[in-house]
Amino acid sequence: MIKNQKYILITIIGVLVLSGAVFLVARQGFENGTSSKEQLSVEAPLEDGKVPVDSKTSAGVTEEKDTVTFNTVMTSARTAFLKKEYTKAISLYNEALTYKKHAGAYAGLTGVYSAQQDWTNALVSIDSAITIFPSNTDYWVWKITILNEQKHASFSELTSVYQDGLTKVSSDTKVNLVTSFARVAESQDKKTEAIGLWEYAQRLYPLSKAVYQSEIDRLQNK
Repeated sequence: MIKNQKYILITIIGVLVLSGAVFLVARQGFENGTSSKEQLSVEAPLEDGKVPVDSKTSAGVTEEKDTVTFNTVMTSARTAFLKKEYTKAISLYNEALTYKKHAGAYAGLTGVYSAQQDWTNALVSIDSAITIFPSNTDYWVWKITILNEQKHASFSELTSVYQDGLTKVSSDTKVNLVTSFARVAESQDKKTEAIGLWEYAQRLYPLSKAVYQSEIDRLQNK
């Protein structure tokens, strides 16, 4: 149990740090985050991002102010989380969502609820993040981790979520979902399935073929 909690805490911190990085991207008006194979993806801002500076419309000015306020509230929410002020963090993330329905705010809520071991609300929040940004591989990995380690979902249930995610995640980071699920399969004593997943990872990302082969060899000799 302690091992599982440590794993989820690392995931929480990683996603929250990346959530902070996205605001620098949002301020420049980008519609997509950056990602690469074998790395955590950075969430993208919503399509209704900051209005260009030269916009003089009333709606544009209001939207720009909302973006600035959203970023400020999100920063305060992350600070509260790091201070373990969980009730305050939840309130601030929800306040941020009144300005912008952003995946990062829902990811933040997932982190807080996970820290409180409120897995039901953690799943609701990560599902909301996935709805907004379904191509983010980390969100799918996070959901599967909670379902596997805390909700004790069956392998068929986990496989269903994995297959759904596989059709939606970014091609650049799809291998991360596959390798993560290979470890889930092993944790569920599904040795054959785990080997098949590592073999699939080899096809997706040949540059790490030797690394994945070592996992295959380990499982075959287990």
